[in-house]
Amino acid sequence: MDKFSEERKILELTKPLLVELYGHFNIVPEQADRPDAAIVLDATGGKIGIEITSVDGQEIQQYFNDEKFGKDFKLEQVGELIASGRHSNRPDKKASISFPNSYIVSGILKKI
Repeated sequence: MDKFSEERKILELTKPLLVELYGHFNIVPEQADRPDAAIVLDATGGKIGIEITSVDGQEIQQYFNDEKFGKDFKLEQVGELIASGRHSNRPDKKASISFPNSYIVSGILKKI
């Protein structure tokens, strides 16, 4: 999935919260970057820009985005899928992430 599609999927997932915060709105379809998305409020016609970002720490992002780690395992899984028609229930990668109360705020402050 490309970056734009991923961002639109995230935007769709946040719709209920955005409606709760701002009321009903329409997504501006041509808005694609700087910011990543925009909405126009039905009630006022006001336009709000939305930047979609991750607040996870750099180490966690590097681990999950690393394509080299686990490459052999992924090839093995694809081989099993082709051979048997069944997918593996084992995760490609796994990590325990603690979420203290400051997790999101700390991640956002690093983005400023």
